Amino acid sequence: MSRKVFKYVIEVNNEVQEHEIPRTATEYHVGLNPGDESQLAIWFVVNPDHAKITRKFFVRGTGQGFPDSAIYMGSVHSGMFMWHVFEA
Repeated sequence: MSRKVFKYVIEVNNEVQEHEIPRTATEYHVGLNPGDESQLAIWFVVNPDHAKITRKFFVRGTGQGFPDSAIYMGSVHSGMFMWHVFEA
């Protein structure tokens, strides 16, 4: 069994975004995507040999609403904005 850190890019928009992630993945970090700071990213510790599941994420700015059922993943400061990443 070999664990690795994988990055999943999240666009800063109002859309729910899906990623196929190994089912046993654990969140490691939320931050700006290196090389394209108009995007955010979530890094997970994964075992790439495990079965994948679809996970859904979305971004909201400070003051924007989000569903009560959303799971907070982390926040990122970018210029004059603070973005908050949630799992749907």
